[in-house]
Amino acid sequence: SAAMLAVAFRGPQLTRAMGIYLAGFAIAQVSGPTVGGLLTAHVGWRWMFLLAVPIGLGALVVGYGALRHLPPSVPTRKRWREAVDVPGNALLVLMITAALVGLSAAQRGGWLSATTLLPLALAGLLLAPFVVVEHRHASPAVAVDLLRDRDFALANLAGMLLAVPLMVPTIVLSLWFQGLGGLS
Repeated sequence: SAAMLAVAFRGPQLTRAMGIYLAGFAIAQVSGPTVGGLLTAHVGWRWMFLLAVPIGLGALVVGYGALRHLPPSVPTRKRWREAVDVPGNALLVLMITAALVGLSAAQRGGWLSATTLLPLALAGLLLAPFVVVEHRHASPAVAVDLLRDRDFALANLAGMLLAVPLMVPTIVLSLWFQGLGGLS
C-alpha cells in the first residue's frame, strides 16, 4: 500500500515508487476488463483464476528486487504490536463493511431507507476514530499524515478521479446487459 511505500522509500525514491504503484492500477483498470473478457469468451471463466498466478509471482519478484536493500528484521512480540496496526485495520474493516452493507441495501430499500442510511452513517462515524488511531500508531494501516503533502494528496485525488470514469461504465454496462438483455 501507499503507507508501506512511504516507510520503505524517501524523497525522490518515494515519488518514483508511488508512480510505479499507481501505474499498476492504471494498467490493471485498462487491461483487466479486456483480458478478462477475451479469456472468458474464448477459453472459459476458470482460467481467470490461473491468470492471477503468474501476475502474483511477477509481483513477488519485483517486490523482492525493490525491497531487498532493507535490513532484515526478526519480529518480536513488541515489534509485532508496533508493526501491525490491529485497531486501525479493525476499524477499516468495519468502515468498509458498513459502507458496503449500506450501498447494497440501497438497491432493495432505496437511498433514504434505514437499512441504507444506518450502515452508511456508521461508516461515517467510524472515520474520526480511525483517523485518530492512524495518527497515533507507529505503523498505521493508512498513513493519513501523507495527505498533508500537497503533491501526494493531489496525485491520489487525480488517480481516484481518473479511476471512477473507467469503472462506472463497466458497472453500468454490465448491469444494463444483465437487466435488459437477460445476459449473465
